[in-house]
Amino acid sequence: MALETFKAVAGVFTDINACRDFFGWVTPCILAARHQLLGESSAAVQHQILAEREQLRHLENDIWKLQTTMPKMLDLIERVEWPSHKKPATELLPHIKDVVYDAEDFLDEFKYYALRLRLEESRNSGEEHMHAAFQEFFISVKNCDHFNKVKEIQGNLDHIHYQSKDLRLHKAPLKFDKLIRPETSAFSEVPQIFGREKEVKHLVQQLGVHKSKRGRTDDEARALCVLPIFGMGGVGKTTIAQQICDDAEVQEHFDCIIWTCVSDDVDAKRLIKEILEQMEQDTISDNLNNLVRKLACSVESKKLLLVLDDMWGDTLRNGGAEWGKFCIPLRNALQGSMILVTTRFYEVANLVCAGMKSYELEGLQDVVFWEFFKSCAFGSNRTCNDLELERIGKDMLQACH
Repeated sequence: MALETFKAVAGVFTDINACRDFFGWVTPCILAARHQLLGESSAAVQHQILAEREQLRHLENDIWKLQTTMPKMLDLIERVEWPSHKKPATELLPHIKDVVYDAEDFLDEFKYYALRLRLEESRNSGEEHMHAAFQEFFISVKNCDHFNKVKEIQGNLDHIHYQSKDLRLHKAPLKFDKLIRPETSAFSEVPQIFGREKEVKHLVQQLGVHKSKRGRTDDEARALCVLPIFGMGGVGKTTIAQQICDDAEVQEHFDCIIWTCVSDDVDAKRLIKEILEQMEQDTISDNLNNLVRKLACSVESKKLLLVLDDMWGDTLRNGGAEWGKFCIPLRNALQGSMILVTTRFYEVANLVCAGMKSYELEGLQDVVFWEFFKSCAFGSNRTCNDLELERIGKDMLQACH
């Protein structure tokens, strides 16, 4: 098959214009094939041809409606998945997905018949053969009841969208609420910490706490460095950041330690206000220029350690424009000031790192993890008396990482 023909075949229904083009081509061909099959142009035949033309026109319009509805429904699924821990969303989400899958299946089925017809045409068959192909296409679509099925699916899509609007789910923000992503602080609630001594020591050194000031250029000293810690959820990034903040040498090294839980709301105004509040500065103004100026003045006489905990992919929005806006006043901080970021996402770590290499936090070593596992499973980290339970527990370590 020639490349151009292949592109024409593969392009069937790739977009809404392709749908219109396809029906513009296929409708007169089908009607000509039907006219040849039905024979003489009696009044009854003419009436049937007109009725079939109207059927095809309605089918084209219904498929067009279905295609233009799909982006809205896919957006709805994405929105409802964020609050899916809440009962209304939990109950409605499976029904939304079901009707969307039905719509996708229908469109795929119609594309299949349309592609078959395009392939027949690409073979440059004779007129008689093509009449038969158009006739077969019409009968296939009619026998599969596409004329009524598309209306039923569209009705279901409209109904489920109305339900989501009544529950205000169609405007659900694309972020977790505080019930799912609770706000963190610099103070750990963990009763006992297992391992991580080497990691904490290494990161404290990376923050410049044990480094000699000799040998550093003025440019390096003035640069605002960002040290990102990235790793899978639950691996201990926040806990390590809390240990760093609690370290006596870290507290002595920095004039001011500020902790802000970012989550999936990277908003320069909000973050600047939270930092100013922790520095006991007035934040009545909502003007970004005033806030930036006030923060720049507040940090210029301090060696600052700013911890930005749990940064999500929202940081990447608009190429990190909000992040860049947020960093402007912090560049005014004293030499040696640092920003420590925790995130699950390598892309976020790669975006925010400045002058430093990202640090990937991996799982605990097996020996340390076994002590932690025993504490969770048996209530203490002492050896369990039941050897069989210990054997089962050690087998589970490999799955838990």
